[in-house]
Formats: sequence, C-alpha cells, structure tokens
Amino acid sequence: MMEGGSFHYDTQFFISSQFSTKHSNLEKLVSLIQREPQMRTDFECHEFVPFLKKHIDWFKDIKAELVHAIIKQCKFLHYPQDTVFIKQGDIGDSMYAILHGGVTVHVITDTENEHECFSKVEAAINKKKFNKNDFGNEVAHKGNGACVGEVALLRDNCMRTASCITATPTEFIVIDRQLYSVSVKDFLEKQYQDKTQFVDRNPLFRQWTPRQRNQLVISMTKIKVGFNEKLVRQGKDVDGIYFIFRGDMTINIDSHMYRRQFPTLYAEMKKLLPELIRE
Repeated sequence: MMEGGSFHYDTQFFISSQFSTKHSNLEKLVSLIQREPQMRTDFECHEFVPFLKKHIDWFKDIKAELVHAIIKQCKFLHYPQDTVFIKQGDIGDSMYAILHGGVTVHVITDTENEHECFSKVEAAINKKKFNKNDFGNEVAHKGNGACVGEVALLRDNCMRTASCITATPTEFIVIDRQLYSVSVKDFLEKQYQDKTQFVDRNPLFRQWTPRQRNQLVISMTKIKVGFNEKLVRQGKDVDGIYFIFRGDMTINIDSHMYRRQFPTLYAEMKKLLPELIRE
C-alpha cells in the first residue's frame, strides 16, 4: 500500500524480515555452540563468522579466523534473571559475550580491599531476600553484543573489579583464559592500554585514586564515529560522557530549546540576563 509517496507496508515487512533473520541466525548459532567442540564442524563454524562479527561489538575488528576459533572452542551458558555470575574480588578465569539479554555491573566502593569486597558479595548472595543494592553501585548496563569480565584476563590471577548480575534471562558465549590467549588477547590488551594511557595523561583525572582511574578505564568504551554523523542530539536523555580520543567535531546549539530543557534556569536567565535571551 502506498502512503504519501512511500511504500509503508513493504518497508515495515522488510524490517520485520530482517529481525526474523537475525533471530533465526542466533537460534542456529546457539544450537551449534551447545554441542561439544569436537561436534562442531569447520564448515558450520565458518558459516557463522560474519553473523558473529556483526552481533558482538568487539568481534568486528578481529580477524575472521580468530572468530572462527571462538565459535569452535567457546562454551555456551544461559542464566536466569538475577544470577550473580561474576563476583567482585574473585579470581577471573573467563570473559562473557552477551548473545541475548542484559547485565548490570556493580562496584562496591566503600573499601579498596578486594578480599573484603568478595566477602560482602558472598554475604549478599546468601541473603534470603535478593537485593542488587547489596552489590554496590550500579555503574553500567550491558546488552546484546557487549562483553564483560575481560579485565580479569589481562593478567594472571587477577581479581574481578566488579560484580555482574543478569537483568533478564541471558545467553552468553564464554571465552576461557586459554581461548582468550589465542583469539582476542592482543586486541583487548591494545584497547585497555589505549584507554589507560588516555586516563593517565588527562589532567581531569590527576587527583583521582588509582582505583578510581582503573574503574573509569573499565567503564569506558571506544567507538568510532564517521564523518558528518550525529553523536548526540540536543534534548535527548544523557547516556554517557564522550571524550575525543582522536579527531575533531562541531557542536551546534539551539538556544530556543532551553525553555523546554531548563525551564527554571531559563526563567532566571531571562530575568537576570535578558540580552542573552532571544525569543
């Protein structure tokens, strides 16, 4: 059906079809990695390399043969909602890529002793009534395509710096230390090094403690924005703070939107600095 010069229903069908295809591919991938590694043929693993490079954020820049190795050797896990699958202060031996679902990341900040943090996490898990607030401040929410738990693999016997809890029933690809070493290690270590150097050299964070700077590094995600692409829109909810690592950008402000965005401040400015307000 044609509406206003556009094929409304055809477009709607196309989007629905794309979603159905992606969901179908995900189900097929899960069916494959639920098998033992020796039961996954090279042909089957190769078939899902393009899909996984698109679906998991960090896999986009990894060589196809390394993604193939992950599909061949990874483990699959499914956890129900409110499962604590990473504990702050525990020794890390694997990382998790979210295939479907969501995860909240929590950090206990009232002590810098990770053994004490681990004891608090264990006590929170053993409580009769589950309360996410017992696991510290919620510092991030991760969804489809995100990875968690990689920081503890950067060094041997490294402690977890945060706890991760499933926000919904969630499916994971699990990469253990051995698989990490032959697949994503070089890429993730380079990313971590870049973020660490950026934080250490930035005067904004000179007064922060080493632990605070480390938490910032962990929470940062490096993204690429193409020429003439919009990064944020005035009037939309804030989803984070952006630091320019390399390149430059322009900032456009529509002062007419201030009345709706900041009504109290706008009224005060209009009263005290009328020359700055143009109706």
